[in-house]
Amino acid sequence: MQTIVNTTNRLSKNDTLVFITSDLKNLDEKYFSDSELGHIKQHYKEHKTTRFSFNQFNRWIFVRIQEKERKKEIKLENSRIAGAKLTPIINEHKIHSLVLIDADNKPEETLAFAEGLALANYQFLKYKKDPAKKLNSLSNIDIYSSGIDEKTVDLLNIIIDGTCKARDLVNEPVAYLNAVKLAEEIELMGEKSGANVEVLNKKKIEALKMGGLLAVNKGSVDPPTFTIMEWKPKNPINQKPYVFVGKGVVYDTGGMNIKTADFMNNMKCDMAGAATMACAIYTIAMAKLPVHVIGLIPATDNRLNGNAYVNGDVITMFDGTKVEATIEAQIKGPKIVVFKYKARERYRVKTGHRQRYTRLRIGSIVEKSGGKNGS
Repeated sequence: MQTIVNTTNRLSKNDTLVFITSDLKNLDEKYFSDSELGHIKQHYKEHKTTRFSFNQFNRWIFVRIQEKERKKEIKLENSRIAGAKLTPIINEHKIHSLVLIDADNKPEETLAFAEGLALANYQFLKYKKDPAKKLNSLSNIDIYSSGIDEKTVDLLNIIIDGTCKARDLVNEPVAYLNAVKLAEEIELMGEKSGANVEVLNKKKIEALKMGGLLAVNKGSVDPPTFTIMEWKPKNPINQKPYVFVGKGVVYDTGGMNIKTADFMNNMKCDMAGAATMACAIYTIAMAKLPVHVIGLIPATDNRLNGNAYVNGDVITMFDGTKVEATIEAQIKGPKIVVFKYKARERYRVKTGHRQRYTRLRIGSIVEKSGGKNGS
């Protein structure tokens, strides 16, 4: 269950309160007793204590003092980490909702703190016995801040939703999430967000001679898929699309170069790149951002079978490039096929041996489009 973030303009005497500040002068003293305020000031001055918790019987009050930092990225990440560290304490006390108070009037840091709280509250309980009994208590976060409106919080909820969807996909076992099912999940995200999704089946992949993807799939009983996800709004701010490439190996045994011992344990996570790219585009589409983005996701599992590719095989890629499979350099077929075929030929994006990766910041996209931060 996703933790929901809202805004509020009122406080009650029973609300659990979380104050975040970098200056004790900004704490609203009416919510604290004299002994509580004295305790905070003394321990911060003498011991540099930055985390305080007070049980006021009808509610809890938490104070988190943030260290001052000049670099914006570090400040925001520190706020996320501080929020994440508070989440298990909130759940330990069986608190269902809380109010996050922006004591310093720093909206971005407050939003980052709320994001950390919510993301640390994530759980994957689908296969657990009695999941309701294991569910975290925290379900709602209200933000009390004059600088944060509902539209900004809506965007934060979209980001949290996208992140949790990616985590769900990564946590699914291959018994459920094979390449075909992964494509179906992406189609569902497309239907919900308005992004266009096209799935190429094995027959189409063979017709296009995508040798790298087909070679990795040779040892599998399940067919491969190649999913194209696109969000193209009217009047995007970029002339050429940003192309996101996500590796969708839903399970990687290593093939004939089999992985050993603990190296096999987490190989269901080898499709995390695909989950990340698909959910990034889902998030962008849900937020209706004015940016043209395309996701390219080849998917298969890599298993052992009598016909699996072996070291020394020469694989012909879509563009005619021949790649030898060796122990030292395992095939990166899916990425080669994806980027050279879809990005260069269809979308006319310049490619080379060294690719530059663009880090998209949702805030910067919004600012370039002329909207307010978070709108």
